[in-house]
Amino acid sequence: MSLVEDPMDGRAAAVSAGGPLLAAEVIDVEADVGRLWMLRSDALVAPAIRAAEGVWEPDLSAFLRRRLRPGDTFVDVGAHVGYFSLLAGSLVGPTGRVIAVEPEPLTRTLLQANLWRHRMEAATVVAAAALDRRDHVRVGRSPEGIGQVLADGQGGALLVPALPLDELLEGVEVDVVKLDCDFSDHLAVRGLRRTIESNPGITIVVEFVAVATDHRPGNLSGASGAEVLTEYRELPLRLRVLDPGGEAISSTDRQLLDQPPGGLQTLVLDNREG
Repeated sequence: MSLVEDPMDGRAAAVSAGGPLLAAEVIDVEADVGRLWMLRSDALVAPAIRAAEGVWEPDLSAFLRRRLRPGDTFVDVGAHVGYFSLLAGSLVGPTGRVIAVEPEPLTRTLLQANLWRHRMEAATVVAAAALDRRDHVRVGRSPEGIGQVLADGQGGALLVPALPLDELLEGVEVDVVKLDCDFSDHLAVRGLRRTIESNPGITIVVEFVAVATDHRPGNLSGASGAEVLTEYRELPLRLRVLDPGGEAISSTDRQLLDQPPGGLQTLVLDNREG
């Protein structure tokens, strides 16, 4: 069974009452990467894009604009409706490659539709979650209307397949991996070890929550923030954090852990200078 889907399959999803989504469920949001179809129930990403004049996660967007080059391969894990896939596609160009991984079915329908809308039919869409093993995970929707992975016992509505990214990326020259895995980014990184070894110039961008990481809905391992940082420090990569302007700067574990509850930081794992 293939987990790879054709973006063209989603071309009518956001505008047809006969598709997986009713037209009334979908809104059109203006972003700097182009207009995006999003769920009307999205109370997190859509308002943030509007508030930032069309930009989602300005620090990460700025970093990717500096890092990606024509011909690069970008892997967008937790691709949501495709903002970063579209941004990367504009930067890597026709000689590059975009692989978008999204486990939540409704969100993935909009991802496919947005890729089709902006003529990125060559992008690869993967219907799976990223873990350190082959398994299934529960997915549901957060109170903000965002698809998310749920830990056992949380009553997720759907079971979806999960796999190590090493299986997906075997033989692929990878330049940048962006992870947004609902507080289980470290498990996805565990599943990238062969890819890291075979791509010494790789850059991996992960989300990190220092406080109460073990209580987050999608933290499937129960690891604390300190334990996650220890795992990252053991990789053959340097660890830095993005500042508000999108510059990757050095930071100690103490600084990274000394954050208020729920404080989200974006970490960069790479071997590149600058």
